[in-house]
Amino acid sequence: MLPKPKTGGRTGLWQDPTQLAAALLQLGSSRKEIRTYVEVGCFTAWTTAVVATYLQRVGHRLRGITIDVYNYTTLTHQILESLNVTFENRVNISAAQAARRLHPHRPHRPPVVDLCFIDAGHSFEGVSADFFEFAPHCATSMFHDIQDLHTMHLSNFSGGVPAFWHRLVSHSAAGRATSFTFQIAIQTPVFGLGILKPNSNGTAEPDVPFDSWPPWPPVCRSDECVQRHRTALGRAKAPLSASALQAEFCAAPTLNFERICSFRSQWLVGRPDI
Repeated sequence: MLPKPKTGGRTGLWQDPTQLAAALLQLGSSRKEIRTYVEVGCFTAWTTAVVATYLQRVGHRLRGITIDVYNYTTLTHQILESLNVTFENRVNISAAQAARRLHPHRPHRPPVVDLCFIDAGHSFEGVSADFFEFAPHCATSMFHDIQDLHTMHLSNFSGGVPAFWHRLVSHSAAGRATSFTFQIAIQTPVFGLGILKPNSNGTAEPDVPFDSWPPWPPVCRSDECVQRHRTALGRAKAPLSASALQAEFCAAPTLNFERICSFRSQWLVGRPDI
């Protein structure tokens, strides 16, 4: 077991309140009751607590499992217990096991979790792996950081969650995906929530099968490119700079990160410090 990093502490809700409120309103108004919930990558579990509290208060008889590789729920574990939500270590539970645990009385058919929130690995490969595992066992899926520039540089500038969300939406039927990206802040686009409704089979799997997706090349295909972006990041202060990275992404013919690219055209001109 890896040593637990000394982070977490009193970290609170890691969300944009306007984005989360809009997403919860859509989820809460679902005609199908949300009775089971899994969150992958809960950190301190304040998002888990807010999601479960809201859905229960608007009539969804929800119970759930919240998952992470380390347990930072010291300040929330009593709240989670009162909400009928349990914590599980990621290495000890799979997507199929989580679904089965929440549906113990369905031995003759594969159970499906009503709502899964994917917020663990933020590189393109990380979020892809989590979703590929959980999608067959989930009905509705929600994703965090679908517009967050801070995830795009991960894993040799793989594009992070924004690139994955773009690909997922483009391989799913029209009308299934909803993006919540409004923010009051005028700095770089941050956070962003995406909701993917079930397909015709009742799962979160995309309409184009995963194995039919073309390979995803990272923006950086050479050591020189990686070093150039690392140098740009090293010079930047918060918020993330990487204007060259954004330029390459916006120039890619297969991508259409409208908010990210429009941000670059509006704000980066003449502002190398951003």
